[in-house]
Amino acid sequence: MKFYWRIRSLPELDHLTGEQRSALLKRCVGWWFMCRQVIFCLLIGIAVTGCLGSQLHIAIAAPIGLLIVMAAYQFDIHRTRVDIQMQIIEMYRGQQLPICLNCGYDLRSIEVSQCPECGAAVRAKLKQ
Repeated sequence: MKFYWRIRSLPELDHLTGEQRSALLKRCVGWWFMCRQVIFCLLIGIAVTGCLGSQLHIAIAAPIGLLIVMAAYQFDIHRTRVDIQMQIIEMYRGQQLPICLNCGYDLRSIEVSQCPECGAAVRAKLKQ
């Protein structure tokens, strides 16, 4: 599993035009993403500083707090990536997708029903 630290580095965005990318990011990544991260970091900071009774507690709480913040950030990136993938499927409903959402293979230059790399379906399903 590859970890992404920036939303703009997600491979799904590489295969869209600049206009499509901007519209997609506006829909999927709102002000809530950064606000949630700041609030969560503040809460962890308060919890860590509450352990200032002894140096041993801060030595244990600080690394654990950092790991919790990093895990929460990765969860948010993953959630945002799933939202972006759902929006791409919606944009290409009934058409061949420009990228395999399973492995990231570039499908723009070929007409196939399955990804040659991983075998996943490459057409967005029609609404039923």
